[in-house]
Amino acid sequence: MPPPEVLLCDEPTSALDPGLAAEVVEVLKQLATEGMTMLMATHDFRLAATIAHDVVFLNNGEVVESGPSRSDRLWPT
Repeated sequence: MPPPEVLLCDEPTSALDPGLAAEVVEVLKQLATEGMTMLMATHDFRLAATIAHDVVFLNNGEVVESGPSRSDRLWPT
């Protein structure tokens, strides 16, 4: 069976203990390094900033901000 073209993740680290969450993050990082396209819903800003190339912030289903994940203007302080 061929590998998937896109990996959809809904809160991949939610409700995990810190150790297991770190393992999941490492797997996601590896997949990203290998070129896997991922669409991820998360409330974990660190996860998004670490893995994503681009981020989109939604509020009530509306896009309120988007851009490269490395952009300082996107992240709350």
